[in-house]
Amino acid sequence: MSINRILADLGKAVDSSSTGDFLNKEASGAEFNPVQWSDINSAPTILDSALASAIVDSAYVQARQTGVGSGGLDSATAIALIDSDYVGARASTGGSGFTKYQYTATANQTTFQDSDANGNVLSYDADYILVHYNGVLLPSADYTATDGSSVVLGTGADSGSIIGIAKWGAAAGSSSAAVWYGDRGVWMGGDGASYTNIIDYIDITTPGNATDFGDLSENKRKVASFSNGTKGVSAGGQLTSYENTNVIEYITFSTTGNATDFGDLNTAVHAASGSSDGTTGLMSGGKLGSSGSYGKLNVIQSVTIDTAANASDFGDLTFAQASPAGCNDATYSITMGGEADPKNAIEYVTIATAGNSADFGDLITGRGYSQGLSDTTRGLIAGGYETAYLNSIEYITIASSSNASDFGDLVGTASSFGCNGCSNATTGVFGGFYRTVTTNIMESIVIQTTGNASDFGDLTVARSFTAGAAGSPS
Repeated sequence: MSINRILADLGKAVDSSSTGDFLNKEASGAEFNPVQWSDINSAPTILDSALASAIVDSAYVQARQTGVGSGGLDSATAIALIDSDYVGARASTGGSGFTKYQYTATANQTTFQDSDANGNVLSYDADYILVHYNGVLLPSADYTATDGSSVVLGTGADSGSIIGIAKWGAAAGSSSAAVWYGDRGVWMGGDGASYTNIIDYIDITTPGNATDFGDLSENKRKVASFSNGTKGVSAGGQLTSYENTNVIEYITFSTTGNATDFGDLNTAVHAASGSSDGTTGLMSGGKLGSSGSYGKLNVIQSVTIDTAANASDFGDLTFAQASPAGCNDATYSITMGGEADPKNAIEYVTIATAGNSADFGDLITGRGYSQGLSDTTRGLIAGGYETAYLNSIEYITIASSSNASDFGDLVGTASSFGCNGCSNATTGVFGGFYRTVTTNIMESIVIQTTGNASDFGDLTVARSFTAGAAGSPS
């Protein structure tokens, strides 16, 4: 008889009533007690769940507990400790589950984007989707899906065919989990009747007027700004004396109040762009010096948003630039336009890797004194000034180097510059326009659909050249 058969027979004969000696050691602690035939004779041939529970019962647990007092730790207490909240708190925080989109094709249709049959606007992270044609999974070679907002079939679909797209969240720790947006938008500082230190906030999900949040430490305008979803950071700016400041300060979105000191820039600058991947914040370009002796800067400075400290050198833009618009996704920081020629240039850097910028493409219309905003895939620039004030809005797909495309226009024909923006990754809000006079106007767009802006509400005071950022209100 083989040893396997012996063990099998033994297992069939063990029950909870005969395991007390079997699982205990000799008094000396050296060996387990031997099992006698009488211990297992007439035992049931099946070890079921009830018997197993009897083996690992409260006495077993209590004998092995330590440091919980004389009352012991029984099985009921153990279950209370290891409950659903305990398990839930340890579940992966990465995205999981599918979001489904469904489109009904017209004859020879190849591109599927924007709202699906249920009104859901297609948005995804590259490499995190599955595409089905009438229920059949398509190989990735049969379609292109790289811009985060459209799927393009290699061959036109038959009329009435159902195109199903399923996206899932990226794994925990991937760059797509980064956050630089939220439902609470803020505008910091600016230039109205005079330079101001006012901070306003709004709920991006609900159009309406802004509410007072607190104050910056200084009255200043043309401040760079960015967010990690928890903290909103403002950096540099121009003071009422026309001198630059090197002050970096921050607010916590969930708690209204005045800004707190963060550290200092390496180089005091105003009119730099701001961007963030949710971990690192960048300030790109800007102006040096005081009134009458300004010089444009090509330096990119960086901070780690969770750690209050002075800025570090990150790299350089390809040329000195002031008043560019900034935006980003979870990987790339983008600067668009500016005061210096070429005013239509778009550049990018990889935020996680310090280094110099590279060419991305061109704007349709060169412009400075404008600002940008973004969701997870698309960046926008609005208004600005070239040889005249502009009211146009342009957009790029941040993951794909290319020229900008037309998005729509700001409200009416009101050409403007000096606005700043923020978003909750669905709705973008631009606020603080100069339109021959400084205004308190805010306007909104839906980032993944092209079209003209809509009125959103008013800031607490009229001002332009503010710093915009967004994060979580809780």
